[in-house]
Amino acid sequence: FNETDREQVYCLLAFVLLLGNVEFKPGKEGSEVKDSKAVDKCAALIKVTSTQLIEAITLRTLGGGKLSTYKVPLEPRLAVAMRNSLAMHVYALVFDWCVAVINEYMSAGHA
Repeated sequence: FNETDREQVYCLLAFVLLLGNVEFKPGKEGSEVKDSKAVDKCAALIKVTSTQLIEAITLRTLGGGKLSTYKVPLEPRLAVAMRNSLAMHVYALVFDWCVAVINEYMSAGHA
């Protein structure tokens, strides 16, 4: 792995770990983040806004097409499930990428 690859892996793994620190409380509709600092750190690591990350884990998008989609607020326990699902998915992508790089290295005769 080159330096850039390592930095990206570290950022994504830090994102996964810090995402577990994001907690929710009941809001007016659905749920709200208890502490925005954790979300701010996570969002910075993956280069999105805090608002985008909060919407990704506290809202479910429903609809049948581009014109008829709408967002449904998630209650705190469902927001936790969404947060955990996102963390698991990102971790799986990082793991799969690492395996692919190692396999490529091994097949190139470096074993």
